[in-house]
Amino acid sequence: MKILIVEDDSYFAQRLKEFLEDRGFETKLAKTLEDAVSVPHGEFEAVFSDVMLPNDSAKSGISDEETRSGFLSGVALFRLFRKRGLKVP
Repeated sequence: MKILIVEDDSYFAQRLKEFLEDRGFETKLAKTLEDAVSVPHGEFEAVFSDVMLPNDSAKSGISDEETRSGFLSGVALFRLFRKRGLKVP
């Protein structure tokens, strides 16, 4: 199973990546909403996402209003994935 990790804290992201890979999972790391949005569809089967993430709305296509000024960026990301038809647990 390939898991997308969306986390802006480098230390925590690396620990989570190592933990999952040690258990046989493939992982891909995204540090911002823009990085997560640019991952090709179908490249992952599950997502671990931080809730508060940096966002450049011009690049990600996710408005500051949708992210509630960054406080709910992870939630907005899942909404976008669902709009695109991705079945993300």
